[in-house]
Amino acid sequence: VWVTTKLWDSDHGYEAAMSACQQSLKKLGLGYIDLYLIHSPNTGKLVETWDAFLELQEKGLVKSIGVSNFGVQHLEALKASGRPLPVVNQIEMHPLIYQERRSVIEYCEA
Repeated sequence: VWVTTKLWDSDHGYEAAMSACQQSLKKLGLGYIDLYLIHSPNTGKLVETWDAFLELQEKGLVKSIGVSNFGVQHLEALKASGRPLPVVNQIEMHPLIYQERRSVIEYCEA
């Protein structure tokens, strides 16, 4: 079994993200999460939240960390901070929005 869960927007920030992960682990009855994603960049605090994810990974509470619904500008903000980049950027993709998302696809493929 592979478990993926997401950090909700209201839990952005270092302390809130650390606490939310602990709550998710407790609710799931698990010792670790296989993939933990930041649900969206909407509420900001991207670097602080990403720092919490890196710490959770270092502590072994999550195996892989990533993001969801991030655009190029959000990924660039993480890159500019000098932090390791996400292993996943989960986005909605289908023919009706391909052109809208093309830039983020090309960025992630590079």
